[in-house]
Amino acid sequence: MQGVLSLDAYDLEGQTVLYRVDVNSPLNPVDKTLLDDSRLRTIKSTLELLSNSKVVILAHQSRPGKDDFSDMSQHSDRLSQIINRAITFIPDICSDSTISKIREMANGDILFLDNMRIHDEEYRKKYTNWQDTENSEIVSKLSSVADLYVTDAFAAAHRSSPTLTGFTNKLPCIPGNLMMTELSNLRIAIDDPPRPYLAILGGAKADDSLKVALNLIHRNVIDKIAFVGVVGNLMIWAKGYDIGARNKDFITDLLGKSFDKTWKIAQLLVEQHLDLLILPSDLAVEINEERVPMKLDELPTEYPIYDVGIQSLMDLRPIILNSKCILWNGPASFFEKTGFAFGTIEILNMCIETDALTIIGGGWEEKRDLFYRGLIMPMKFKLFAVLFALVFSAGIISHETSHFELNYGKHVHNEHAVDLSEDCSTCLAEQIEYVQDDTVVNPTAIAFDFLDAYQSSEITLSYNQLSIRAPPRN
Repeated sequence: MQGVLSLDAYDLEGQTVLYRVDVNSPLNPVDKTLLDDSRLRTIKSTLELLSNSKVVILAHQSRPGKDDFSDMSQHSDRLSQIINRAITFIPDICSDSTISKIREMANGDILFLDNMRIHDEEYRKKYTNWQDTENSEIVSKLSSVADLYVTDAFAAAHRSSPTLTGFTNKLPCIPGNLMMTELSNLRIAIDDPPRPYLAILGGAKADDSLKVALNLIHRNVIDKIAFVGVVGNLMIWAKGYDIGARNKDFITDLLGKSFDKTWKIAQLLVEQHLDLLILPSDLAVEINEERVPMKLDELPTEYPIYDVGIQSLMDLRPIILNSKCILWNGPASFFEKTGFAFGTIEILNMCIETDALTIIGGGWEEKRDLFYRGLIMPMKFKLFAVLFALVFSAGIISHETSHFELNYGKHVHNEHAVDLSEDCSTCLAEQIEYVQDDTVVNPTAIAFDFLDAYQSSEITLSYNQLSIRAPPRN
């Protein structure tokens, strides 16, 4: 990717490398064994480039309090099998003993530290901004025995925590192969998306989704925007349909203080850009725990709207199949409920059929649910981070929240872990526009919050605001 230096640009032999990855994986709820190792497989190529380095792997599995929160021992064992190299698991993060073991490493050695989120600084502690994460025990101790920081934790890069943002000014920071691939793919979607370009915006975050829709329109890069899920319910309400007190109250309560502003955007979209919008033409409600179809002219309803209807999906199908680029964020339905996964599954099936460059966003819970339903495997997804995947064979890229948050303009926390070349005239960080909140943020972060870069065009950051330290080059 032009403007961003890859691992190939550096002399890595003998270097002690802190390698941050996101190998958060589905675990068997019964015995907690790994159900899928595809995220581990995605970091193999970076580890091959680090074969003559001393590699210290930093990773996490779920979060404290969740059923799938575990240590990293089985991830370490499975990765060792995948790359056919010895890996030593260290059931610790940064004790003096661990620091001593890092100092004693030889070229080619790999240590896999325990779940980073075991340490309170990594998960439980709240930070005002990403710079505060530098002042942590984790960063202070690990940076003292390392030469470089390499990251492939793409889908976790929107978070502020010591192992994700804390090494920015402590060590030279370099993207791994997975990170470079994602940056390149996202750059296509941001700078020059193939047309026709379709956005499918669903889920419950209507405020963010409508900001994305408005900015896509203002940037003149979108051909059609389909609204589904709670966002779809809000949009048909804004068009003049009475969706019923229960559903209106749900949306109002969900949006809270942002409701009024979001409602104004919804009305503006309907009034000024209706020709670009695809709204549900029918719905599915839950009555006595059963899925019941409902046409729009049958509204209002006292029952909760949990899915789009069959006609809506039939209308959407040819548009998906004729698109060359698709951005899909958020489910079309309350698919955790039996009988209401239909809309989300059908849209996923359509995305499988198309040859379009497809970027799919959501949360790991959603991705895991689809995995359990057996829907991921036909797409040949390679899970690489808290949610997402690259599907080279189907032309599908997906990331977790990270990818979608590159599309609108509030502040972003990080991607601190890229060093830019001297010629940054075409650097991604320069070209993405976003709203800067009260604090100065590291603009390389923009490459990771896919909602954030499209929402506003108020501020364009240039590369001279980046915090860069260049490691030795070949």
